[in-house]
Amino acid sequence: MIQITTVQGDVLVEDAKKGYTEMARSGMTLDAMGNYLIATTATSRVDITVNGEVVKLGPSSFLRIRGDQIWWERHTEYWARDVKKFLGRIWVRVARDRPDLGPGGGGVRG
Repeated sequence: MIQITTVQGDVLVEDAKKGYTEMARSGMTLDAMGNYLIATTATSRVDITVNGEVVKLGPSSFLRIRGDQIWWERHTEYWARDVKKFLGRIWVRVARDRPDLGPGGGGVRG
């Protein structure tokens, strides 16, 4: 189970599996088998419980969850209220640094 327990400021949650983005809120529960990118801005923070483990994301951090794999780290992206640019730049970093945890959706083209 993935539960967002505490949110302070603007925290974005993107579900690559279902194709939607929303602002995180305290008490929010996410599908344990989801495909998520959760990102904080320079002035926000969030506490997330993933399979019983508490992950505390400070300002300018992101958490990538895909199935039973998780990865969190700091980022340097600036939040200018443009969700697509902000998250897009973080997705590019995820795909470059950890291709096994990229956005998914790959396939064979014929």
